Amino acid sequence: MHTICKVDGTLRGIEDGGGETVDKDWVRPVRAHLKYKLRPSPVQPLIAEIYGRHIWGFGGATYELSLDNGVVLTGRVRSYGSLTSNEIQRSRMLDVREPFIALYPDDATSTGLEIDTVMFGVVSSAPLASGACTSRGWASPGRPFLFIEGPLPEERSGRKLTWAGGSTLRIRHRGFEIWFWPTSKYWRNLVDAQTLQHDSIVCIRRESGELITWEEFNELRGLIEAFMGWVNHCVSPAYHVKAYRKRRLVYRAYKLHPHPTVQRDLYSWLPKYGPDEGPGRHGDMVNHLFEVFSKKWVSRTDDDMLHIALQFLRSKEKGGPRSRPSLLYLRDAFGAISILTSMLVPPNRGRSRHQTMVRCIKLLRVPDEIPDSDGRRYLSNHHRELWSSESGAVQEKERRGGRLSRPLANLQNWLLHLDNPQNASRLLGLSGTTQRYFVEVAAWLADLMLMKVVVYEGTYLNRLTGNVEAVPWVDECRWSQ
Repeated sequence: MHTICKVDGTLRGIEDGGGETVDKDWVRPVRAHLKYKLRPSPVQPLIAEIYGRHIWGFGGATYELSLDNGVVLTGRVRSYGSLTSNEIQRSRMLDVREPFIALYPDDATSTGLEIDTVMFGVVSSAPLASGACTSRGWASPGRPFLFIEGPLPEERSGRKLTWAGGSTLRIRHRGFEIWFWPTSKYWRNLVDAQTLQHDSIVCIRRESGELITWEEFNELRGLIEAFMGWVNHCVSPAYHVKAYRKRRLVYRAYKLHPHPTVQRDLYSWLPKYGPDEGPGRHGDMVNHLFEVFSKKWVSRTDDDMLHIALQFLRSKEKGGPRSRPSLLYLRDAFGAISILTSMLVPPNRGRSRHQTMVRCIKLLRVPDEIPDSDGRRYLSNHHRELWSSESGAVQEKERRGGRLSRPLANLQNWLLHLDNPQNASRLLGLSGTTQRYFVEVAAWLADLMLMKVVVYEGTYLNRLTGNVEAVPWVDECRWSQ
């Protein structure tokens, strides 16, 4: 159970158990403790414990709790202890109704607090701040944490650093420093619940040390959540925000309505180690990735098409490391591919879907063939329909060569036109193994297309082969030896 805040207020009766209006003069001064227990579900039940004198609630009447911090809650109240005593009683508000308790203000006018540093926990953030995805520096314990460049001094006690994490990833972005630390037991106890896994602590501050506005923080938080969502095809909201001013805690809040998802794949497409396997150099590459992603994400020059494509890739239909994706994720992955294709290849009404796919694959500089020999052989022998043209004739030369563009174009067309019973039959005629295989191929291709859209020039983990490779459109990755 986590306490959000302890604040004074007033409790006023609204209706009795029979639905009749209560005397308006019945008002009691109270002290309220707002609490919740984080659960892996869309709605986190809010608990309001109320302390005051002469509160007689049996769980049927409805009350309004008005707090000095501006929060107003309604719900049924049940009291505990003696009803005749003049001592302070403990009551609990049941079925608390509140539209939303904001995690952070939407604008600077919402609060008079001045802040210069913000910290929050995130889930499903691997491989950030692990392996070689680190910077040349280390984390120093403190409130908030500090990043110190250079090697870890030998005289520093390892025991003092383990809770803060010796490995740190620092990202510089438009005058801000964004740091990722491996999580600690304290933060893990605040966030972890069953399927969720708390990976990292994030800290944001200006390089100059000046104040941060709430608008700036909200924008950066959204950008970080989108970035991690792409890295792991998941929804990774912020938790337990702490804001500081001159190293003094001035603001703390919890998100009550998260929609988190676990990391979708066993390994992210962002490699934990680079070909040189060296910290610092690999961390610089992650900096590059974040910067090019943020430019495209914030600019919105493509009518938010990138935002929609990423929503498709983060679809809950992907499943997780221990659960198989559904056929619906094949639809979502190809939805992302359709959007990203239009961003890479100018539309042309005279060009067929297959011709567009051929051009897109050529632009990515990947071979136009099923990625692995076993897959090519199996699909060629058991699913000839994947190479059928618009006329229905199987393109034998493409089938024998294991071309990739024709099956991708056909799958895309079938998924977009499910109103045609023949297309539905073709999709359902694919074996479960084949469906899962094309889910992996489609996700691999969509990630490559997104890397191309944002002009990423580093390395990636090809999950089809298990190899760390430079993106195909660069001759040599400058972060690799």
